[in-house]
Amino acid sequence: MKKILLLPLLLLVSIVTWAAHFTVVSPYDTQGGELTATVAVAEFVTNESNASYEVAAFVGDECRAVAVPENVQGKWRVTLRVPSADTEADNGKAITFKAYNTVTTCEYDLTSSTAVTFTGDNTVNITLTLTAVTGLTLSDISMNVDESIDLTSKLTVEPTGASLPLNMTPTWRLSPSDVPSLLPTAPILSR
Repeated sequence: MKKILLLPLLLLVSIVTWAAHFTVVSPYDTQGGELTATVAVAEFVTNESNASYEVAAFVGDECRAVAVPENVQGKWRVTLRVPSADTEADNGKAITFKAYNTVTTCEYDLTSSTAVTFTGDNTVNITLTLTAVTGLTLSDISMNVDESIDLTSKLTVEPTGASLPLNMTPTWRLSPSDVPSLLPTAPILSR
C-alpha cells in the first residue's frame, strides 16, 4: 500500500519541480478584464537562433496579455488574448506588441504585419517581427570633457532596420583621464 501511495507522490513532486525550474520571470504586469477580448494569433519571427522570448500585447500603456511563443511545425507561434473590462472605452484603440528576451533581459518593440485595433470578440492573424541588432558602427563624435551624450543617434545598426533594446540607452561620458595630453612629456631638443 505504501508503494502505491509513494509513486503518485513522487510524480507530483517531480511535476512541481519541473514547473518551478521553467517558470519565466516576466517584467510585464498584465491588467484588464476577462469578459471581452481581441485575440491575436501571430507568427513570431526573429533573426536570432537561440533566444527565449515572452511576447506582450499593450492597449495604451497597459500590458493586457503575455505569452511565450511555441514552436509549431518549425515556426514560432504565439496566441495573445487581449482582454478588456470596458469594451466601449477600448474599442478602436491600437494594440501594440513588445518582446522580452529572458536570456539577455532586453526588451524590444515588435513590428506587426498589420495594424491591430481592439474590436471586442474578434480574432486577427498577424506576423510579429523582431530584427535584433547583429552589429553596430559608431559615427564620429565631438564632445567636451565632462559631457555625457546619448549615442543612439550616432549608431548605425546592422542589419538595416534592426531594433535596439528599449530598456538600454548607450551612453558615454568623457572624463579628463580619457583625454591624452597634447603636450610632450619631455622637452624637445633641437640642434
